[in-house]
Amino acid sequence: MIHWLRKDSNLLLLLILVAAAVLRIFDWPHMGYHHDELSALLRTRFTSFQELIESGIRIDGHPAGVQLFLWGWTALGGYGSFWVKLPFILAGTASVFLIFKIGKQLFGESEGLCAAALLASLQYGILYSQWARPYAFGLFFVLLFAYGVVRIRTKVDARSALMLIVGAAAAGYTHYFALLQVVWITILVLPFLKRKSLIALGLSAGGAFLLWLPHLGITLDQLAIGGIGDWLQKPSSDFWIELLDFSFHYSWWLKGFLLLALMATTAIALDVWKEKWLERILLALSVVGPFAIGYWYSHEVSALLHKGTTFFMFPFLLLLVTSWFRWNRWMLQAVVPLTLLVSILTLALEREHYHMNYRTEYQTSLEWLSVLNEGQSESLPALIDLRADMVEFVFENNIVPESEIQFAWPLWDQQRFSHYLDSIPGDQLFVTINAGSKPEYLAAALDRFPCMEEAVYFSSGASYLLSRDCSSLSKLPELDVVENELLTSDNPYSHRLSGNWSSLSRSGENICFRAKWIGTPEARISLVFELAPGTESAQWRAVSTDGFLSDHPGNQATYHVIYAAETEANPLDEWRAFVWLENDVPARLQYLEVRSFPSNPLKYKLFDATDPARP
Repeated sequence: MIHWLRKDSNLLLLLILVAAAVLRIFDWPHMGYHHDELSALLRTRFTSFQELIESGIRIDGHPAGVQLFLWGWTALGGYGSFWVKLPFILAGTASVFLIFKIGKQLFGESEGLCAAALLASLQYGILYSQWARPYAFGLFFVLLFAYGVVRIRTKVDARSALMLIVGAAAAGYTHYFALLQVVWITILVLPFLKRKSLIALGLSAGGAFLLWLPHLGITLDQLAIGGIGDWLQKPSSDFWIELLDFSFHYSWWLKGFLLLALMATTAIALDVWKEKWLERILLALSVVGPFAIGYWYSHEVSALLHKGTTFFMFPFLLLLVTSWFRWNRWMLQAVVPLTLLVSILTLALEREHYHMNYRTEYQTSLEWLSVLNEGQSESLPALIDLRADMVEFVFENNIVPESEIQFAWPLWDQQRFSHYLDSIPGDQLFVTINAGSKPEYLAAALDRFPCMEEAVYFSSGASYLLSRDCSSLSKLPELDVVENELLTSDNPYSHRLSGNWSSLSRSGENICFRAKWIGTPEARISLVFELAPGTESAQWRAVSTDGFLSDHPGNQATYHVIYAAETEANPLDEWRAFVWLENDVPARLQYLEVRSFPSNPLKYKLFDATDPARP
């Protein structure tokens, strides 16, 4: 070991691996479970292997490997987040070593170390190493296979064959996009291998297929499902730009540093541009090919492309970027630590990774609720809009202390939402919503409890402690208020609030239209918002009164919330809002007004830019 450490490059590799491990394990007691992780953990609670396959795997859109592993791993050590996430952290750290070996074999030690330093410290690699999902394992097996391919070009032996067989088969058991990456790499290298290497690759591919063959039936059943539903949108034409930005922290500091490094290495080693172009072209195709296939499939068959499925292309992008980073011994000792430093600073300060990734609505919010209830004679009223089975899971497994809560969706479905809010006797209310919740849930709660005493935001949700004794809602004073109108079948539309979008939009805020009216539950009323009416880009949305109905005819209210940052509009686009009586049961509109309240500044920011001006 001492002899190994005497070599400068080995010391740098050790530094990179230690940094990779520390960045992935940092502050581990506060690692929360995300929605996707809880979804997988819910499907581990089976007593038999056959039940797991039929009810936990075959119905899912992922191969069986990671779900089988989680089934055994949780049975062995329980559901503590560090125990569950540890193997994925280790796989992510091991991938850093593999990318070094690949870079060294393809280009040289300097290039391999720089690629490893980036994979060790960039959020893309860290994030998916901290989630108990297929990504970290998939990346490890893809890189294991790629390293085997690189080795057999010059050395055909049992070790290379084992890497190829295990890497390819395990990738197929882990994630279908990992399998796609393996198949695509195989296709790319076939024309450039010598006969002996080609035979070794072919035999290894055959062995990997035989190992994967037992999974074929599950794969065919999953393909028959036809996708993962409509929760994932088709990628836009500029998704590749978004992906590049995300890969390098949306940071001009980091991208500027890498550009300066590229310019410097060009000045020092101009010959780096004169060689290895075949390797660079193959690396570029290793990124572009699977991306293009995923993009086409997402538009023509079923939307599947997102930052998780493109994760397996990421190391080949890094290898391509660092293929020009050829440094001498002394420069390398400065560049590698500087790369780690710049990347870590932008990770922690610009991306706020440990703030956004560790706090989750399913864990942090319920832990906070437990703290608020400590020492209280009565539990704080808690209105929660989260998946019930996931909440029950974290309670049952002591991931968070159990609390008394009320789920929002049954109240809404039973038209008892307003009744519940009106019946709360105390002066405080705890509310938790997820990124897909009806924004009107919070608006209705704020109508009764207008003071936001405290808010905790997550990238896919938010929690609020509300009270009655102050007002955090602000009106938009430049707008008129519609008051006292009788709506009948002959006069079904109220007067309109209207204006240019610039008069309404406030960056980072929710715009809330509130209608107060008198009438029986039989009156069918909707609160309508139109943007740029009469143009091709018109947007129209109506919120029905059904979910807000009160038992008291004189105390009816309806809410319609627009999140300004998610609304595509030009400042001069026209908007209007009005109340619409849909049937012949009359109702009297008392008033229609516009308010605003703060929106979640972290919403989606785990996967998006941190610039608040960017939607």
